Amino acid sequence: MDSRRPAPASALGMADLSSACWTSGLRRTVVGHRMWGALKGAVDGGFKVAGEKGAESKYDAEAHKDRMFGNHVKEYMEMLQEEDPTKYEAHSSKFIAAGIDAEKMEEMYMEAHEKIC
Repeated sequence: MDSRRPAPASALGMADLSSACWTSGLRRTVVGHRMWGALKGAVDGGFKVAGEKGAESKYDAEAHKDRMFGNHVKEYMEMLQEEDPTKYEAHSSKFIAAGIDAEKMEEMYMEAHEKIC
């Protein structure tokens, strides 16, 4: 057994977990919160996660992907560019300095994800 990896639960005499009940506790549940990333990891790992009152959780993978690739930032940049160019320049100054506009946002995040994986 690889000492860098934790032993499986069954090897430690514990029951294997394959399901869980998801609760956010007192935290606000807003789109893009890091807890949704944790939920995605659990579901991708094979967990069956029940939501409130035992109902199956409805996970919107497309919404999560949009957040991961900065679509919300792109939309905000486009809105500011049209409605208030001065505010756009102030809020997006580092992107502008790096030569990144709203159209290059997804490409920038794609490159970052490729470097991570």
